[in-house]
Amino acid sequence: MAFSAVQLPQCPRHCSFDVGETKDGAICIVYAHQLNVSVLMHTKDDDGAAERWVMDRSSNESFEPRCVTAVFVLAVRDSYAYLATSPMFHDPQSPCWFLFLCLETMKLERLFRRTFDNDVQPYIMA
Repeated sequence: MAFSAVQLPQCPRHCSFDVGETKDGAICIVYAHQLNVSVLMHTKDDDGAAERWVMDRSSNESFEPRCVTAVFVLAVRDSYAYLATSPMFHDPQSPCWFLFLCLETMKLERLFRRTFDNDVQPYIMA
């Protein structure tokens, strides 16, 4: 086991984000600002001396239903970002979808519509 510390980059104000890993173990940050979801990768210079965060890819998907005005990052695990269309602890009667975004293809998929009002964390089974 090893312990390390990495300085986080400046993200846009009022965005949601999570730090996670890709399938090959690379550290990434996925953040959402309104409907834009972006991926930052932690990289080293050619000589390996300096480390920095680099914008890797960005997606501005069209969401259904059309009334969605923002997405929120819940978690990043194994090259997938788990998102919601409203913040947690919000009115459970309002429309909210849980989504996942494949960080390799940037393809967005709907998982299910929220029927409860509570915090969630994805659980990946072996």
